[in-house]
Amino acid sequence: MPNEKSTKSVPTVLVSACLLGIPCRYDGKSKPNERLLACSPQFSYIPFCPECYGGLDTPRPPAEIQANGTVINKEGTDVTAAYQAGAQRAVALCKDFQINYAILKSKSPACGINMTYDGTFTGTLIARPGIAADALQKAGILTFSEETFSPQKILCTDCSDKGESPMLYVTIETASCIGCGSCEAICPDVFTMNDHGVAQAISEVSADYLADIKDALKMCPVHCIFMDED
Repeated sequence: MPNEKSTKSVPTVLVSACLLGIPCRYDGKSKPNERLLACSPQFSYIPFCPECYGGLDTPRPPAEIQANGTVINKEGTDVTAAYQAGAQRAVALCKDFQINYAILKSKSPACGINMTYDGTFTGTLIARPGIAADALQKAGILTFSEETFSPQKILCTDCSDKGESPMLYVTIETASCIGCGSCEAICPDVFTMNDHGVAQAISEVSADYLADIKDALKMCPVHCIFMDED
C-alpha cells in the first residue's frame, strides 16, 4: 500500500533564491535560512532572484529605492528598469505555475515585503515594500519574509483554498496559561508566546504535527492546551 504522505500534493512556493543557499546577492553571497531549508519536504520551492532575472550581474553594486520610486545603485546608476523587469517575471512565473505564496528576503530593494532601506545608503529602514514584493502583493500572492514565515500559515491557507478541512484544531485556555513556554519549545510552528507571555496557537493545523502537539499537551503543567481531530 503506498504511503499516503508521499503522494499528497504540497503547496508550491516562490522563494528568494538567496534564502535557499544560491549565491545571487549583490555581494555574490547567499543567505541560507536553516528553518526554511528544514521545511523543504512540506513544500515545492521555486527559487527566484528578481534582480538576476531582471538582467543584473552577480556581484553588483548595492541599490536602494529612492523617494521618487526609482532604484539607484551606490555608483549612481539608475537600475529601475531591471528591478521592474524582475518583478514582472516574478508575477508571470506565479501566474504560469499557479503559485499563490512567496517567501522573500527581508529589507531587499526587490524582495522586502514591508520594510526597505530609504535610499540614502545609511542603513535607515522605512515602511515600503521592495519592487518585486509590491508587484507580487498587488497580484494577490500571499507574501512572507524569512522572519515571518511559518509552515502552518501556508499549509492552513492552502487547505482552505482547496476546500479541504485541516485535520487538527488546537485551542489554549489563556486564562490558565502560566507562560512556561514548553509548548513553543516543543512545536514552535504551532505555538508561540505573545507579548504578554501567554501561549497562543494556530487554530487549524496539519495532522503532520499530531505527535508534537500531543507532546506539548503532556508537558503543559497546567493542562490548558486542547486538541480536537477531524
